[in-house]
Amino acid sequence: MTNYKEILRLHSLGINNTRIAESCGCARSTVISRFGRRIMSSS
Repeated sequence: MTNYKEILRLHSLGINNTRIAESCGCARSTVISRFGRRIMSSS
């Protein structure tokens, strides 16, 4: 299961999507789609 809180934490540290995906063991597209949903829900 993907740890979305960890994705957000790493992103807040300025780590790029590829490194986040490697660290979390998920696809880069999962990381990218997570940010898309977060941006849309923040509007």
